[in-house]
Amino acid sequence: PETDVEVVVERFYGGKIDTLTLHRRRISIPSVPYYGIIRDGVGYILHNDFIHGSYEEMRRAVEHLQASAEGGLKGIVLDYRSNGGGVMREAINIASLFVDRGERIVSIMGRDSMSLRHFVTEHAPIARDIPLVVLVDGASASASEILAGALQDMDRAVVLGQRTYGKGLV
Repeated sequence: PETDVEVVVERFYGGKIDTLTLHRRRISIPSVPYYGIIRDGVGYILHNDFIHGSYEEMRRAVEHLQASAEGGLKGIVLDYRSNGGGVMREAINIASLFVDRGERIVSIMGRDSMSLRHFVTEHAPIARDIPLVVLVDGASASASEILAGALQDMDRAVVLGQRTYGKGLV
């Protein structure tokens, strides 16, 4: 980022050669590209991937929905269709928006039982009692499966859609 690169382009018609100087910059693509009220106090959040900062984006989205829903927020649809996952810690942090601090979200273990690790929520919830629906499909994988499964197992969400990718790594 913040460097220049020269690109040589040969034009298809006429064969003219141009040299262009492009200035490279860091491009930030949000992991939560859309959120809003669907209708009647039901919010919708589209979450594309789990990258560093996803928790903060989701937190802002939930807070905005809570503030903008006339008559209060009655439910949230979390859309994880085609979400291939990413940073597992972000999924755990996002779960903490909806469940109590200290709740176990996922456990992982290698070949040795001594490697067993439990991951729990660390933040206080901001939407503990708001009903949730999690949308998934065949391209939902990894961290999105962990989050959807944990919310379902804790009776915090209904998972709706198609069978997920199901790598079975965690």
